[in-house]
Amino acid sequence: MNYLPLDIQLHILSFLPKPSLIRLMLTSEKMRKVCLDNFLWKEISLHYKEDDIVKVFINEVLPVVNSNVEKVYFGSFFMGDLNMIFHYHLMNLKSLILCNAASMGRPELEQICFLKKLITLVLIDCPNITDRFLELMSKNLKHLEVIKIITCSSHVTDKGIIALCTSNSNLKELALRGFQRLTSTCFERISSTCQGLRKLSCEGCFKAEWEGFLSILINCPDLEELDLSYCLEIDDRLFHFERCNLRILSLRGCGKLSIPLGDVICPTRFPLLSYLNVSECPLMHLSESSLKIIIELFGNKLCIVS
Repeated sequence: MNYLPLDIQLHILSFLPKPSLIRLMLTSEKMRKVCLDNFLWKEISLHYKEDDIVKVFINEVLPVVNSNVEKVYFGSFFMGDLNMIFHYHLMNLKSLILCNAASMGRPELEQICFLKKLITLVLIDCPNITDRFLELMSKNLKHLEVIKIITCSSHVTDKGIIALCTSNSNLKELALRGFQRLTSTCFERISSTCQGLRKLSCEGCFKAEWEGFLSILINCPDLEELDLSYCLEIDDRLFHFERCNLRILSLRGCGKLSIPLGDVICPTRFPLLSYLNVSECPLMHLSESSLKIIIELFGNKLCIVS
């Protein structure tokens, strides 16, 4: 391929999936210049563990593309090099996804606070996240529209989550999974500030009770997706509202719910609902009469998993 005319090379490269193109750029010195000179790199996804590839990316690729990059995904193999990566000042970065970041300590985490144009922040399996870190981010990151913090730390409390979310009033999507110390107070505060919220996932927030989520349903009229799987303290009072615009609702594993489905699932309360998951809710039975009522009201527009 190196012997083909440049226009033919570029034509062939344009058909490669982005991960394959990145791999080729990092492993072939001859193709690296072609890729860097002729493609606009706005998105980089890397999860390689080979030291030579890491060095090539940091020393040869990143200095060239840093001003254009808007979205990056770094897998676990890059955590030790995170300080070097951020040294190149990815000031235009809008989306950051960090996965399996068990080795990230305080210095690496605090580098995120300098990425002030971030719109999307996703942290997965980052056990060293603390309330202090979230509060520090809240003082620096003011334009976040998507926050996903998933199975990160059992030590984070309402204090840190409230600080981060309430400082980003344009928040559209929020996922907080596996936070065992969050209470209803946290979600009540979020509902008063982030009223444009469209998606909320709180799977495994064991302590949060119904009041906080009811506030979300009442105060966030644009909410379309709500996942409360394994929020074990939720009870029937969650349904004390007149109407919402939910399209997707998951109550999987909410064992305290006992109200018959036919009493709450109706077009006046859920006019747009298309998917409902009530599996592992042994008391929230779907009787034959309830099923008949729901079918009459929704027809084939509603999928129920029970």
